[in-house]
Amino acid sequence: MGIRKKLKAKAKNGYVYEVSVAYKDLYGVSQRYWKSGFETKKEALEHEGYIRNEIKMNGTLYKECEKTLNEVYYEYMEYEGKQVRGYNTIVYYENTMKNHIEDSIGRMKIRFIKYKQLQDYFNDLEKNKSHPTAVNAKKVISATLQYALRCQYIYDNPLINVKLIPVNDESKEKEEKKKTITDEEFINLVNGVLSKSKYSRKGSEFNNKAYVVAMYISHYCGLRIGETFALEKRDFDFVNETIKIDRELVYEGLRRKNYYTKGKLKSETSKATIVFPKPLQEVLKQWFEVNPHEIVICQEDGWYMSPSSFNARVSKVSHELGFHFHYHMLRHTFATTLAKNGVSDVVAMKMMRHSQISTTMQIYTHPDLEDQRKAIQKTF
Repeated sequence: MGIRKKLKAKAKNGYVYEVSVAYKDLYGVSQRYWKSGFETKKEALEHEGYIRNEIKMNGTLYKECEKTLNEVYYEYMEYEGKQVRGYNTIVYYENTMKNHIEDSIGRMKIRFIKYKQLQDYFNDLEKNKSHPTAVNAKKVISATLQYALRCQYIYDNPLINVKLIPVNDESKEKEEKKKTITDEEFINLVNGVLSKSKYSRKGSEFNNKAYVVAMYISHYCGLRIGETFALEKRDFDFVNETIKIDRELVYEGLRRKNYYTKGKLKSETSKATIVFPKPLQEVLKQWFEVNPHEIVICQEDGWYMSPSSFNARVSKVSHELGFHFHYHMLRHTFATTLAKNGVSDVVAMKMMRHSQISTTMQIYTHPDLEDQRKAIQKTF
C-alpha cells in the first residue's frame, strides 16, 4: 500500500499522510505496519524508508514496547516470578524494587533503557548506597530484562556489559571477606550466643541453644535459613546419617499465623536427601534430649523460630565480637570448605543442591591469599 493521503478535518491542509508496510513476523505470519499523522509526503517517505530498512536489517519489524521497567517487572512476577522463585526470594525482590528501583530507573520505558542509563544507575547505587544494594538491584533488573527478551519487548539485553564498580578497592575487599566465616569466628560466635555474659542478656537459654543448632546445621550441611528453620525430627535418619530437605519456612509477618512451611523450594534440585557428618549427629542428639518438640529449630513452646529474631540476635553478637555475620555465610563457607578439601565439582554441586555447576563454582568458592600461596608452593 505504501503511502496515501488520509482526510483529517483538524489537519493543517485538511489531510495527513499515512504509511503502510507489509512484512512477516519472526514466525512467518503476515503483518502490516500502519502509522498516520505525517503533515508532508516527505516526512511520510522518510518514515517509510526507516521502517523498510528496519525490516531489511532485522528480518522483521520489532514493535516498540511502551511499558516501563516497573510494569514489566510486575508482569514478570505475575506470569513467571511467583511460579519459579521461592517466597523469601520474592520478598527480597519486592523490597529491592520498592526501595531502590521503582522511583528511579523503574519509571523509564523499557525500550529507552540502554547500557549508559544502567551503568549510571548502578554507579549511583555504589556511590550513595552500597555494593550489596547494587548487587541485589542487578539481580532484580536482570530477571526483568530476561523476561522482556522472551516477550520480545526488547531485542538485546543492555545489562550484559554493565559492571558493578565498588567506590574503592577497600570496599570490594571488605565485601569479599563477608562471604565466609573462619573456624575461629564460628567457634567464638557459638560461644558468644551461648554465653551468659552481655551477649545473652536478651533471649532464653533454650532459644540461644536453638540458634546454635541452626548454625551447626548449615555449617556442616550448607542449608539455607528457610530450609533449616523448617526441619522436623522426622527428617533426620541417624542410622543412614541423612537429612531429608523438602520444604522451607515461610514468614510473612510477625504473628504466628504468618509462619508456615511449603514444599516449593528455590529449585527442583533443592529438594534432596543429603548426608550429614558425625559431629553434627552429636550436636543433634544432645539437642533432641533438651528439645521435646517435633520442630527442630523452635521456641521454648515448640513453635517455629523467627529467622528475623535469629538474625538480630546473632548479628549483634558478631558485631560485639568485631566481625560481620549473616546466616548465608555458613552456606558459602560450607562450599569453600568442600573445595579446600578436594571435593570434586560434580559432588560439590550435588551437596549444595545447585541446578548448575557454574553456580557452585562462581558464587560459593572463595579462595583466600593463603589458599593461593599453598597452591603456588604445591605447583612450583
